[in-house]
Amino acid sequence: MWITSGSLFSLYARLSKCHLSTSSIEYLGHYVLAAGVATDSKKILTVQKWPIPTTLKQIRGFLGLAGYYKRFIQGYISKDGTFKWNEGATRAFQHLKDALISASVLAVLNFNLSCDVGIGAAIMQQGKPIAYLSKGLSLHHKVMSVYE
Repeated sequence: MWITSGSLFSLYARLSKCHLSTSSIEYLGHYVLAAGVATDSKKILTVQKWPIPTTLKQIRGFLGLAGYYKRFIQGYISKDGTFKWNEGATRAFQHLKDALISASVLAVLNFNLSCDVGIGAAIMQQGKPIAYLSKGLSLHHKVMSVYE
């Protein structure tokens, strides 16, 4: 099926990709619902079965998966540049897996409520996103001027 409007462009729609009157839709590994955005249950199964990493490459692989869903996890960890696995790391790993599994819905923003202070940006080229940045501000940075 194709729709054309004048001679400037053509819009193509694949009927197998069109969904009308549905309560949820899958988009980029998430499910968009009327209540908000939810994680994919297939990804949750992957997280549940993920083994404890024993090398730096394996921890990076898990953090790559977890990083994709970090917006669903309050207090998501940051990297410190070192790799030393111990009992605390095992607890943190299990805690992160539990957070990924239980983070089922990302709520829609309510502009009437206050939020923590942070910075967000998107790099765009030709109307398409290239990269995103989202960072909370420390107390020190909250009192700085915008140009600092």
